[in-house]
Amino acid sequence: MGGLLIFLFIILPILKGAKRDERRSDVFKIFFCIYFLFAVLGAVFDSPIAAVAIIALVLYLFIKAKKKKESNEREQKYGWEKQTRTKQNSYGGTYQNTQSYSSRADAGTGRVFSVILPKQVSKRRKIVQDFNRKYDLYLTPEQVQGIVDSTYMSETWKREVEAMAGKYETIYEWFQGSTKWLRAYLYAFHVQDVTSDFSQQERIVTTAFEEIMRYSDSLSNLSVSERIKEINSKFYTNFDDVTYMIAYRFLESKGLFHTLEVTEPSRDDKDLDDLMEKYRTMPSE
Repeated sequence: MGGLLIFLFIILPILKGAKRDERRSDVFKIFFCIYFLFAVLGAVFDSPIAAVAIIALVLYLFIKAKKKKESNEREQKYGWEKQTRTKQNSYGGTYQNTQSYSSRADAGTGRVFSVILPKQVSKRRKIVQDFNRKYDLYLTPEQVQGIVDSTYMSETWKREVEAMAGKYETIYEWFQGSTKWLRAYLYAFHVQDVTSDFSQQERIVTTAFEEIMRYSDSLSNLSVSERIKEINSKFYTNFDDVTYMIAYRFLESKGLFHTLEVTEPSRDDKDLDDLMEKYRTMPSE
């Protein structure tokens, strides 16, 4: 009975103080089962086996302290910043994780770390492939592989694939953040140019959007919705009101301005006015 009392006296504070993810860990479950077994045996046989349970507790606390120390060392080395997970992440999607980390490249190795993405190339590729197929992005297998490869050396491309790992109710949830211009480009254009260099990627998108908007300006007598139809027909694109306005505002931020107003075609009605005036002045019979 003494062993069981010791078990209850010690294990209850541990259960209360442990976090939910710690209680679900394999290490904690194994410890709990062994500890409980020792305590029950000590109570049944009234033997000093309860002392073994205390030793097991000490070992568990030692292992836990060691893991915490290693975690702190990794945090300092890799620059991880622990944050509280909200239901919606910065990309508009949601994850099952209860915590998130923002990571940066290690100054010594140049590697880009992520705790959201799996380390394996094949698994990252599957994330991009699934997103590409679900939302009809028209990325070629070579472009998918190029994006995946870039996640290991580019912080920005890593974040883009992290965003693709999110869950969205609609594609428009994805059009958020400072790179929504890229996402609108990948969604609207069926023929794309994708590069690992993000500065070059921005220039590519700027050129593509500028060509679209210059053509849009030539359709000044049409409404925006009518212009979008003409653009999609001519350039084999999939623009809608949202992606069109993202492109418009992106170019505007670059100092490239275009018009949205409908311009009524000018007409020379002078001859018609002269005929009407002549008709009015004719004597009636």
